[in-house]
Amino acid sequence: MRQAERVAALFLPTGSPIYLQRDADGEEEVTTVPGGNDTLDAPLLVLVNKGTVSSAEIVAGALKENARARLVGGRNPGIRSVTEDYLL
Repeated sequence: MRQAERVAALFLPTGSPIYLQRDADGEEEVTTVPGGNDTLDAPLLVLVNKGTVSSAEIVAGALKENARARLVGGRNPGIRSVTEDYLL
């Protein structure tokens, strides 16, 4: 997850949510972009498919959910919150 946080921080402003973790008791913890980062301010298009896994899913989802990038490609069951917006 640390790699996903570092990559997401390159493109998202401080305080932007990256991912949400929920424990067995239902407690939630949101991981956000830390302060003091410099972000790249350029249009982004992220290619994803069924082979996109783990950290790449986290980064793609964070960029999409923060309206920072558009996702293009095939459906990926691992990126639950963003799969409806893909182009095929």
